[in-house]
Amino acid sequence: MKYFIKSLLFIIIGLTLFVSLNALYVHTESYQDMNEVAKFQDVPDNIEICNLGNSHGTSAFIYAGTDAVCFNFAIGAQRYCYDKRILEYYEDHLSPGCIVFIPVSYFSFYVGEHSDQFESRNYSYYSFLPKDKIIGFTYADYVKYRLFPILTADYNIVAFKEYFEKKSAEPADSSLAAAEGNEAAVQLSDEQLAQIAEKRAEIVYDLIEEGRPYKADVINDLSDIISICEAQQFTPVLVTTPFTTQYNDCFSEAFITEFRQEVGDFADAQGVWFLDYSHDEVFQNHLEYFDDADHLTTEGGLAFTRMILDDLEALNVE
Repeated sequence: MKYFIKSLLFIIIGLTLFVSLNALYVHTESYQDMNEVAKFQDVPDNIEICNLGNSHGTSAFIYAGTDAVCFNFAIGAQRYCYDKRILEYYEDHLSPGCIVFIPVSYFSFYVGEHSDQFESRNYSYYSFLPKDKIIGFTYADYVKYRLFPILTADYNIVAFKEYFEKKSAEPADSSLAAAEGNEAAVQLSDEQLAQIAEKRAEIVYDLIEEGRPYKADVINDLSDIISICEAQQFTPVLVTTPFTTQYNDCFSEAFITEFRQEVGDFADAQGVWFLDYSHDEVFQNHLEYFDDADHLTTEGGLAFTRMILDDLEALNVE
């Protein structure tokens, strides 16, 4: 009997320690940065402006200083299939008339559930979406990624160190200060930037070739997003974010023309706006706005967000 009680006590202590460590782990900066999902813990109500999208959307839309209620739903490597599911799940948080920016990158029409690395990114959604919104949902992954993500931590002791250091630090003074962060624009040589751009362009071409057989499915997901917006009286706006000249130079004039024509035709057929800032003169030759060849810094994101909101007002988009 004593052995049973002793064993039970060890089990209870072990489970308590495990659950406590798990709770600490999900609050570490390493975990939240890795999954890009910390922001979904506090999605506001009555959102007036928001965006979906991949890393181009993550970096381009920074709403600090904006009077409206805004939210950035983008996650790195996010596909339209998850943009759709996120919009469905959070639609009650959006106000009627909400502007919904939908980024369209050069590869967007070709990247869906079939794509390489889809499975490696799919786990992120377990932490904030319900099971009926998760593609290929399994209870085993639910336990690992939703209930006890510490099981996937690989003994990340550094994460716990960062957590306690952060807890002892002073909080940021304002939302604008938090948005600005500590990053500075990356100043690369022309040669370095050209090399980065070339590598990114190679990936884009690979994604397009791989995704051609699935293109119709991807476009259907985008059409579904627009249908949701129309049903809920939101205003969808397709957007191509700014890129550097070095990045754009990796694509032929024929490629850019075809891209613009295809997205423009799709937008016309759907009756929505398409705003293309890929070659915008304010950005493409100003490297201080870019973190690399095709992603804006915080400074660039703030400038672009102000620009596109001003443009919407000028165009009388409601």
